[in-house]
Amino acid sequence: FVLLWQTMDTFYPKEQYMLVVPLAVGTGIAFLASVLLTVIYIPSVTSTTLKLRSGIIPTFRDAKSFGKHRFGAELVTILLGSMVWGPLISSILVGGLVGLVLFVLLWQVSSPLLSAEIAPHFIFLLL
Repeated sequence: FVLLWQTMDTFYPKEQYMLVVPLAVGTGIAFLASVLLTVIYIPSVTSTTLKLRSGIIPTFRDAKSFGKHRFGAELVTILLGSMVWGPLISSILVGGLVGLVLFVLLWQVSSPLLSAEIAPHFIFLLL
């Protein structure tokens, strides 16, 4: 039992920076992703709404597309949910992925393997 405990103890991060750096960078990247998604999303919705109101996009006045636009008018209510949940989930996934990659790069168990085996293959990126 003592040997198992000693082996499991080697998997815990030894230094605090191994957890703090991935969390901080992942949080920063997640915040940046949510801000960028919001900056892209709001003008797009506003532009489409203005095009619909001005008649650039034909809606109920056009005889050809009247049947197509007649059904599903209530789907506009999905817009608010997608404005909230889309950036939230996307930023959590992007930030979590970046944080996970940084953690694997800094972790004492995987760091020697990555620096000895994988890093020489990516040296051409520095040239």
